[in-house]
Amino acid sequence: MFKSTVTAKLSKLYLKQHSNLNNFNNKLIINAFHHSFPKTKRRFYSINNANTTASTASTTTATLTSDTVVNNNVVNTNNTLNCPYHQQQQLKQEELFEKIPLAKGYPIIGNSIEFLNIGKNFFNIFENYRKQYGDIYEMNIFGKKFITITNPELFLQICRETELRPVLELSKIYKKEKNMQRIAIELDYDEDWMSSRKVFNVLYNNENTKQITLPQLWEMNDDFISFLERHIESDTHHLNPFKNLNEKTFGGNITLLNEIKENSIFKEFPYIYLMNHYTFDSVFKVLFGKRAGTLDEFPSNEAITLFSKATKLFELFVHSFFDPGFMFLKKWSPLYKRFVPIADCCYKMSNEFYKNQMKEQQQSIIDNHFNTDNTNKEGNDKRLKNMLELMIEKAKEESIFNEKDFVQNTVVAILNGANDTTSAQFSFILYALALHPEVQDKIYEESIKVFGPLNDYNNSSKLPEVFNEEKFSKMKYLQHFIQEIFRLYPITSIIQRIIDRDIVIERSYDGDNNNNNNGEGVHNERKKKKRYLIPKGSTVFYNNIIAGRDERLVSNPELFIPERFQRERASNNNSDNHNNNNGVKQQQQQSKETVARNVVLPFGVGFRRCPGEKVATAELKLATLLFARNFKFSTNEVDFPEIDTNTVFRVKSKGKPIFAEKRI
Repeated sequence: MFKSTVTAKLSKLYLKQHSNLNNFNNKLIINAFHHSFPKTKRRFYSINNANTTASTASTTTATLTSDTVVNNNVVNTNNTLNCPYHQQQQLKQEELFEKIPLAKGYPIIGNSIEFLNIGKNFFNIFENYRKQYGDIYEMNIFGKKFITITNPELFLQICRETELRPVLELSKIYKKEKNMQRIAIELDYDEDWMSSRKVFNVLYNNENTKQITLPQLWEMNDDFISFLERHIESDTHHLNPFKNLNEKTFGGNITLLNEIKENSIFKEFPYIYLMNHYTFDSVFKVLFGKRAGTLDEFPSNEAITLFSKATKLFELFVHSFFDPGFMFLKKWSPLYKRFVPIADCCYKMSNEFYKNQMKEQQQSIIDNHFNTDNTNKEGNDKRLKNMLELMIEKAKEESIFNEKDFVQNTVVAILNGANDTTSAQFSFILYALALHPEVQDKIYEESIKVFGPLNDYNNSSKLPEVFNEEKFSKMKYLQHFIQEIFRLYPITSIIQRIIDRDIVIERSYDGDNNNNNNGEGVHNERKKKKRYLIPKGSTVFYNNIIAGRDERLVSNPELFIPERFQRERASNNNSDNHNNNNGVKQQQQQSKETVARNVVLPFGVGFRRCPGEKVATAELKLATLLFARNFKFSTNEVDFPEIDTNTVFRVKSKGKPIFAEKRI
């Protein structure tokens, strides 16, 4: 009796909502119905199937609760509405799926051995697997299933189906232990991460980039050029990151001097140390509307100490995703024990920065209220806005609990996490310019065309004092240069997705030429597609590094050619000379250089992609403009120095100097 009553109620509910069958909530109800009352499923799904049309699907990606997808339409092979339960069983029984190759490993532990020494062979592991197994294969790491994909078309199908990804477990555990408020990247999907993310998205907003980020960074031009000039040796023109590393520079602070000298990352990657001064000051300027002072001749000791420790903190964050000890032992692991004291110091210093800036910010508002020089004719504040003000406004708008603490934690996270990756990217930019003089000359010539000759301005950066977004947007070759940097040397090497339900992805292929494919219909279409079942419970990797260097996705992938990103190419392009990796000049027809769409996703993809993308890209573009417009870079190297693939892509610049000469 009870089952009959519930069945009747569920049937009425279905009749009421059958027109929105694809609605997620309805699917949950229907699946729950089948699991509870399997005997009634046939009668339940025979109701009113005529109202269901082929337009119920708009993508070639199919989950196991969808009808078969052909040419972006749903094909109802039985001329009736198949229920999700039957559809799932049918697809599992049919031999529609290609077998995903399993990387050879050991019993029980699988491929774990290779990842234990990850610092030395991370890139090589994935590159060797791709050569052996293709652009999709499965790995077993300590019993966990990982599927690696280097085909952007396949990975984006997965991204359209799920947004689930690992949280930053290391800081999540730390903040829970310390009873601190967590931000979006530390929140699970069943928590309110969206409100937190909306505050972060203030950084991502296009209008804010034009009105705040770029104008704030533009005001740093002269300071940045002066900073670089101070690090150039007058006799050799060596751009020396440690030229001013002495007691005098840091006001006799021996502790700080030793902190920098003993920092293993700065020893191995000295240009990261150099560019950390710029990236930290840049982020600070965008957030607070003023510099932290790291570009000064006698820099802020507190700021230098913070970004020195933050590089170590970031290193541990990255290692936590692959460290076997942390995977199983969590807060009892050696990695977590190393993390805690560094995190304590970073968060304490960042909080002090935040509190001091808030006091200055409040005083500045009061001063501006009574200072008519800082207001326009309408009485509005003429100051450039900063991101902190907008974040506070957004937190209040979202009614976030304890918004002051939340904004503070957000700012602290940005100060601690926004430096190392961007600084690493700058080291690649410096070597790319030095190794390809014809490329830096093109950026220089484009800047002259857009902004005029150097002698048009009297400032050290030789650019207008006020930012002009319209002119800056005309630097197209500069944009292509940054895209090529992202392709070869991406900020983020791995993007992950957690699969919470079975997902089917597919790709088109030419088919067997020996077969007669002249027939039409569903069966013929299926012969031209390969389908893969990505099972629930697995984790999917997309490898930016491997994808960007795959000859099937990028023509001549080993060559540095920014022109490949031009959307429009004249058919009568002349051949340009480019240096290949052996330093030999080769002529390349630009019209033949191609790159697949979305081949590199340097900041991730989806709703939870890196919110700092716009700020980081603005930093990279503006600094590169200043590099090429003011200096000529060169190196004695004939190829890029050795690249460290210790989960973060970085160039080993120790003992590999870059030389810089002023253009005027």
